[in-house]
Order: sequence, then C-alpha cells, then structure tokens
Amino acid sequence: MKAWLARLHTWVGVIVGVQLVVWLGSGLLMGLLDPEAVSGERTRAPTPELALAWPEQAVPPDALIARSALPVLLVERAWRLERPVWRVQTQAGTALVDARTGAPWRPTRKEILRVARADYSGPGSALEPRYWTQAPLEARGHEGPVWQVDFDDAAGTSLYIDAQDASVLERRNDTWRVFDIAWMLHIMDYTGREDFNHPLIVTFAVAGLWMALSGLWLLGYAIKAGHLRPRWRAAQVRVPVGGAIDSGPPTVTGRRGETVLAAFARAKRPLPSRCGGGQTCGMCVVRTAGDAPISDGDRRLLTPEELQAGMRLGCTLPISDGLRVDIIESDTRPGWQEAVVEQVRACSASLREIVLRPLGPMPAMRAGSYVLIEVPAYRLERERWLGDALPLPITLLEQVGEVLANSQPLQRAYSPSLTPQLCDGRLPLLVRLDVDPARPIAIGRGSAWLFALEPGARGRFMGPFGDFRLKPGAHEKIFIGGGAGMAPLRAMLWEALQAGGKERIHFWYGARRAGEVPYEDELRALAAAHEHFDFHVVYSEDDNAGFGPRWVHEAVHEGLLRAHGALAECEFYLCGPPAMLSATRGLLAEIGVAPYRVAFDDFDA
Repeated sequence: MKAWLARLHTWVGVIVGVQLVVWLGSGLLMGLLDPEAVSGERTRAPTPELALAWPEQAVPPDALIARSALPVLLVERAWRLERPVWRVQTQAGTALVDARTGAPWRPTRKEILRVARADYSGPGSALEPRYWTQAPLEARGHEGPVWQVDFDDAAGTSLYIDAQDASVLERRNDTWRVFDIAWMLHIMDYTGREDFNHPLIVTFAVAGLWMALSGLWLLGYAIKAGHLRPRWRAAQVRVPVGGAIDSGPPTVTGRRGETVLAAFARAKRPLPSRCGGGQTCGMCVVRTAGDAPISDGDRRLLTPEELQAGMRLGCTLPISDGLRVDIIESDTRPGWQEAVVEQVRACSASLREIVLRPLGPMPAMRAGSYVLIEVPAYRLERERWLGDALPLPITLLEQVGEVLANSQPLQRAYSPSLTPQLCDGRLPLLVRLDVDPARPIAIGRGSAWLFALEPGARGRFMGPFGDFRLKPGAHEKIFIGGGAGMAPLRAMLWEALQAGGKERIHFWYGARRAGEVPYEDELRALAAAHEHFDFHVVYSEDDNAGFGPRWVHEAVHEGLLRAHGALAECEFYLCGPPAMLSATRGLLAEIGVAPYRVAFDDFDA
C-alpha cells in the first residue's frame, strides 16, 4: 500500500501546495493593504449638520400606514438633501414619501448626482451616473436597482446609491478591487465572492486534512523502516555479495534501513536502474533469502515464481543484519567496461550517431537491449559545443548560454542502433538533443555530454540489459517509432532480416519534418531489396503527400491497421517519445490488440 499512497500523497500535495501558496499570498496581500484605502473612508465627506426643522404640516405616519397596501414594518424620518422624507419599509422594500405632500418620491438622475457629490470629498469630478436594474458584483448583497457614480480621481472611486431611497450603499476604489480579487482567491468563491463555505474550499480543506493524516502514516512508516535515522547514528552492516558483476570486494557496507540500490551506489558498484529507485523499471533485481520482505513494487514487477525464488527489487530491499545479496547473472556479464569514441556522425539536426568501440571483449547482445552510459561530472564551455564538423545551431546556443554543467556523475540508458555482432563489435548509439527554436528547450545532462564528445574520447558503459527484444516465431511484425526510438527498432529490423525469415515487416516512423529521419536512405534501400519489408515516414509538421501533417499512430491506423484482417496474429514493437508511445498504446488497446502482442521501450521508465 505504501507505494501508491506515497505517489498519491505527492500529487495531492502538489495540488494542495499550489492552493496553499495562493491562500498565503492572497492573505498576505490583504494584510498589506491599507484598511482606510480599502474602505474609501478618505474620500467620504463628513455628514453635515442640518439646521432645517421638520415641517409642522408633515403628513403623519399613521396616514402613511393606513394608505399602504402592504404591512408597514418601519417608518422613520430622513433628509434627502434639503427635502424631508419618510422612509417607509415594507416586506417589498424601502420607499421614500415626501413628508410635506405624502406623495411617493423617487430620486432623479440629477438628484443622485447631487447625493454622490455631497458624500464625496476627494479631488475628482463626478461622471455621468449609470443605472443598474440589478446590483453589479461590486455592490453585491443589495437587492433592487442601484445607481453607479464614478469619479475621475487617481483612486478610481465609485459610489453605489440606492435607486429608491438615494442612500449610499457602497464605496469602491482600485485598492478595494485588488482586495476583492485577493479575497476571491482566498475563499475560492470565483462567482459570488461571498461564500466562505464554497465547495471548492471545503474540498481543498478535506484534501489538506487527508495530506496531514497520510503524511503522518508515511512518517510512521519511514521511522519504522529507519529512513529518518541520522546517518551518523545508522548502524553499518556488511552485506555479502554473490554473483560477481565486477572485480570488486565480496561485501558491500550499507547503513541499516537504506535500500540495497542506494548502498551499492555509494559503494561505486551501482545496480542497473533507469527510474532511480522509483519502482517502475524493474531492472535492479537481486536474489536474497526467500523470507526477505516483499514490497508493493516487488509484487507489481516480479512474478510469484520470482518472489518465491527470493528475487527482490534492490530499490525496495532494506539493508538488515544477516542480509546476503546475489546479483542475478545473465548470459552476459554486466560490468563496467572502457570504450573509446570511434566516430561521431550527424543523422539529422537533432540526432547524432556516436559509435563506441569497446576496449575489451563485448558480450553477445540481442537487438532492443540497452547499455548504461556513465556520464561524469562536467562543465562544458560554449566553445566546446562549437565543433568544426558538427556545430550546434546558434539558436540553441543562445538559449543555453555560455556553460552547461553537471555536478554529480549519473547513468543514462541507450539502446544501440545495431548489435555488436552486426557492427564489427561496435556500439552505435543514437543520441537526441532538441534543437527546435520554436519549442522550450530542456537539455538532458546525459545527451548534452554525449553531443560534446569527439572521436578519441573515452567513456564507460555497462550492459547489456533489458527485455525489449524480438519474440521467437514468424509472426507479422509492425514497428512504430519516433525520435531516438529509431535505434532499437533499426537493430531489431536488421536482426530479423539477418535471420532470413520471410514474415511481413512494417516500419512506421514519425518525424517532425523532412530531413529529420536517421538512416532513411539505408531503410528505403532495405525496403527496395526485401519485398516482405516496407518503410513509411510520417511528418507531424510537414505535408504527407497531400494529407497534411499527421501523427504517426494516426497514419499507421489509416494506412495499415484499419483494413488489416489479422491483427490478432501481428506483433507490435514500439519505441519513441512518451507522448507517441502513450497514444500508440491507447490506439492498439482501442482496436482490440492483446497486450501480450505489444512490446515497447518506455523512455520515461
């Protein structure tokens, strides 16, 4: 339960956290605003002392009550400018009656303007009054028609005056309007701006309470697991290591409670991982005693048989007394190997092929597998990026600045575009760096370093790893890719052709525009030489033979899958950017392709 709860806690925390910033920011803003400026009291004129006497012949209140068609709730004296009036309040509202004549009195536009000027003491002049049949948002809370009188002062003052009894209802100005927006954000009532029990604020309050409770649960879990113990107090445990992956010592020292993945990384003997301990890639599998604790990630990514055999994810297995770890050996020997850059070639504006020549014997490798490249800490000056043969576009350099830096060593996974068996023992890597000036640039630290490599440079790699590979059998194969996803698909294509099979093979590749397709001439030549193989390119920003820009998953659906009569017998191999991969998998699920027929390599895993 912990893994999904932690993820949910994180995402709810992001949403609640954004609203918390809004709450705090709006509350701070309201606290900083001057209350007198908000209320508009500085431009309110003092109430004059009227020396006028109430007329002796005024209509008595009893007469007003007797002639009213509705029960009268209140009758009181009032002055409107120099006019004596009775304010008669009924269930229908308040009306004014001329005290001298007993006739109903309703203020005119000119009299409303005089009331506004009498109530205002600022430097501005009154503008033409505006009549509202229903009170606007600034005068909310009042029923019936109102007059709005604006003044041309720097404060943006507006008075709202009751259209029936000429009383000043509200004083508004620009400072109040800022306060009102902050209040709206604070109480999350974006329509009426009055309801403090609005469903939105109640929802976020419940979410905040859930955040606190789930946080306490996760805190208890972390304390129990020893994750919060200070490093200097954590007991050191020596973990025997079997299944040699390199020539390192037979033990790794870890802190009690930390994960095997973290302990091995600190000991400079990293386990393969693309998700960095996120329990999503399932590559850091080790073998231990069968009674080792089983995490949610273990259950999600390992089979019951593997769990029974003692296999666990290194990113969830905690270091404990008596723990022994066996690194699972494959038919290859994963260990760090030295390599030299033999060739760097531009495949397109954003893709480069970097050919590594291992300095030691290269294990056999299946197409679709990947290797881990060690990216050191580096600092790349601008001139380092301006190579003579393969200069980067100046638009990219202007957005990047003078220096790109990486402070900590890291690992990045790359799938060779040909296996060493088909490339004279070499590892050709296809590296992508987005250079489109129309898009926001987020340069990867690994791809930036690889793009700066020159022939003769040295590096280290580990592998091969992964289970993205061709399935046995002669089923029809459909490759769908984009971007650097060309690499493993090209390797798989060559492996299938070299095997001599005659099953149909389709390759659909998505690019932004013409000129951005790596190995295009080679693949078109292969299609011409093998009648059972066809190659299609789809452009998302250029025209496609009169069909306009298209997405590759839409094109393959229209051009192949919609009319295909035997999809249940086909195998699908997908690799490319996350958005393309998600859209294509969704399409295949929608048209009824069984999940076990779809193999993919997820760049986000």
